[in-house]
Amino acid sequence: MYYQRIRDLREDSDLFQKNIASLLGTSIQQYNKYELGIREIPLQHLVTLAVFYRTTSDYILGLTNKRSLPLHYSRPAHINYAICMVTLHRRIFLHRKRLGMKQSDIAQHLQTTQQVYSQYERGKKSLPCHHLKHLAQMFGVTSDYLLGLDGIQDDQLM
Repeated sequence: MYYQRIRDLREDSDLFQKNIASLLGTSIQQYNKYELGIREIPLQHLVTLAVFYRTTSDYILGLTNKRSLPLHYSRPAHINYAICMVTLHRRIFLHRKRLGMKQSDIAQHLQTTQQVYSQYERGKKSLPCHHLKHLAQMFGVTSDYLLGLDGIQDDQLM
């Protein structure tokens, strides 16, 4: 699971939990719970860590074992989280439609309700990282693509 990856990334960078907790704007105790797998890391923190460690959200989520960024990535040093979320909502909507699926179909795969999934698509509810991972697998794309972290524009893929 991702908690081992975020610990390995931190330790390989010779950083302490207090350093990463400060970067994320959270307490050391809270960050410790992420590394232990007691608490799921919020999507905003996933994005921040992927950018900070110069890796992909796919690597952190365990979707790939490739730690370095692909050569085609044109990721800026600073990522606007709000833009990532707008991109995520648009892309999960577009991919669901492309597959001809209803919200209830996706919700069933995620083991949630149609109402909750609808809130994810509309940006009314934050998508948990484990659902991001499942959606990337279901749609056959990377989680970085869904978040807009790979530098690829919608018109290049769809």
